[in-house]
Amino acid sequence: MESGLTFKLPYALLLVAADGNEPVQMKLHKSLRLWTFYVDLEESLGSLESTRAVYERILDLRIATPQIIINYAYFLEVGCTVFVQKSFGFY
Repeated sequence: MESGLTFKLPYALLLVAADGNEPVQMKLHKSLRLWTFYVDLEESLGSLESTRAVYERILDLRIATPQIIINYAYFLEVGCTVFVQKSFGFY
């Protein structure tokens, strides 16, 4: 006996999101506060590549503020000489 719930769930989420009452998961996905916390953790504990990946994801989500872009350029400039040319692209 199939309930068909798996097919109705994404449609229900789309209706709720279109209505303006987004589920918490959709709001957290673009939470600038959480992404900045995550990038701070990666800068202090992660590797160069993992930190770059987080910054790139923030840019892909289009939630970057001017301060985040400046921090990313500074991170690339100071973090590794390989990415110095790329850091000038952000300025």
